[in-house]
Amino acid sequence: MALPLIFVISGPTGVGKTTLCRSIVGAFSSQIITAVTTTTRSPRTGETNGVDYYFTTKDDFLRMRDRDEFLEYSRVHKEHFYGLTHLEITNHFKNGLDVLLNLDVQGAAKLRELAREKENAILHNRVVSVFLLPPPEGELIHRIRRRGPISRREIELRLESIRNEVRMARTYDYSIPPGNKRFVFEAMRHIYRAEKLRNRQDAAELHVCGRVISGQEHQVGLHGSTQG
Repeated sequence: MALPLIFVISGPTGVGKTTLCRSIVGAFSSQIITAVTTTTRSPRTGETNGVDYYFTTKDDFLRMRDRDEFLEYSRVHKEHFYGLTHLEITNHFKNGLDVLLNLDVQGAAKLRELAREKENAILHNRVVSVFLLPPPEGELIHRIRRRGPISRREIELRLESIRNEVRMARTYDYSIPPGNKRFVFEAMRHIYRAEKLRNRQDAAELHVCGRVISGQEHQVGLHGSTQG
């Protein structure tokens, strides 16, 4: 059986990350699950604790950080903290499930850095990163304006933020060009299947969730791009 993997999805606001994640989990419901992150912000209308996020206080979040409970965490807009716990990943791995994550470029970079460390038994060589590229700027401006009144200066600031994110796309294993929902889903579906067939180094003996998985994973199939 193939080792469980972490699939990280990133991209600018409005490219369809949430829709893609739901579609992939729906198509491979017995194989992959969306990880739930912990946050200090308040729940929004319709959000459920433990489903959308684990909601907690800033003090409790910082105590969790000090106890080294997070694989990665960040502070967004100098206001709210977001973090992914070790247990959120290891519990799913223990059940043989792949994990799907919707992360910003900073969080994805931290996770990929951890995955390069051979001593990291949870993540080493098990993170696959995918960046969803945005449509042309003309279409982006149209989408931004469609959401409500906004000044020219605010539009330019948002576009510059998107440009900065897109510059990070080259650091990902895969980039999916803009297209309709079906096109993006099919691209991600092929990536998922190929990565599940790819031979991975250091798979002979991995300590995962307090147990040892022994025996080389004998997989024959497509080889995805190397960890970046």
